[in-house]
Amino acid sequence: MTDFDTKPTHTSYWASFFSPTAPCAAAHIRTVLARLLGTDGHAAASGGEVQHSRHFDARTGEAVIGGLVDPSIFGNDGKRPGVIVLPTPLIHPACRAELAQRTGLSESEVRAVGRFDTCLEQGRAVSSDRLEQSVVDRNVIFESGGAKALRALLTSRGLPDDGLIDHVPVIPPAQRPHSLTDAGVRLPGTIGYAFERFIEALQYSSTLQDSMLSSL
Repeated sequence: MTDFDTKPTHTSYWASFFSPTAPCAAAHIRTVLARLLGTDGHAAASGGEVQHSRHFDARTGEAVIGGLVDPSIFGNDGKRPGVIVLPTPLIHPACRAELAQRTGLSESEVRAVGRFDTCLEQGRAVSSDRLEQSVVDRNVIFESGGAKALRALLTSRGLPDDGLIDHVPVIPPAQRPHSLTDAGVRLPGTIGYAFERFIEALQYSSTLQDSMLSSL
């Protein structure tokens, strides 16, 4: 990570959240989120929460309210970042090694717990053998898996939960320009499409989790 990545005024600052350089990845992510949310003692850099996965209204061509280019969030010049509030915490991929070190799990176990492929039991990941034998119910995996389980483990040990995230910065529109078709239709670029898919995946996951909770 270069020095300019640590300065919010630099164009690479918000993008650096997604690819921080180890071994200081968790610390950098914490700093970026503090600057985004204003928990560092300064006014929040974010202009507001992005709640919709679309950029422009298909009929009017105008920015979708609460969407990925809404000027009330990003400013008329599109230079402010937005924020996505996660329905449940996630593991930042760059921090798996640090989380493994703090929890005493392997990186693959951290990944598996975060993906709900397994869960924690007395501070340890349930083995694949026990899962294959159906010793552990899927509802138990849902209740005792995910980043929330890792956070609970770290909290119980008095350890920081850096690397577990509840918010994701949305890169300012000015840094993710859209394209224009021959018909004059504005289309989001590659980064914009990635944010669309990410928000849609979160919405689907939230719906799925609500369904699982109702069945418990």
